[in-house]
Amino acid sequence: MDNVNEIVTADLQNKLQHVAEVQQNLSQPKTPEQWHDLVQSFFGGIVDFGLKIIAAIAILMVGMWIAKRVTNSVKFGMEKRKLDPSLVSFTASFVNILLRVFVIIIVLTTVGVQMTSIVAVLGAAALAVGMALSGTLQNFAGGIIINLPNVD
Repeated sequence: MDNVNEIVTADLQNKLQHVAEVQQNLSQPKTPEQWHDLVQSFFGGIVDFGLKIIAAIAILMVGMWIAKRVTNSVKFGMEKRKLDPSLVSFTASFVNILLRVFVIIIVLTTVGVQMTSIVAVLGAAALAVGMALSGTLQNFAGGIIINLPNVD
């Protein structure tokens, strides 16, 4: 137990010494080179983040345009095969939502949001919705299978 107290005391003394050094560095006047480095690092960070935002907006616009085109082509292909209109509408909406979610995930990762947190939230949401609608989803899947044309 005494060994732990000595380690904690030594660590606390090191941290206090570091805080005193930082305070001393802040109280000293800055040289022009130090100010230049400080301003350059500050504005460099702003420029980097601004470029990320511009790239994210461009990806969002192009991604949503591609999602719309893919959705329309899926809808056109299914209508050309003369499938049930309710199945065409459902599939087109599903593809549209799925592609838009992918685009939003790509945009968020471009800005700098960690992918693991996004995947965890989506997984938890999917699990909750799946469990809440388990009976309804079974009936819905059965309806889709009935609406699919028989393949000979």
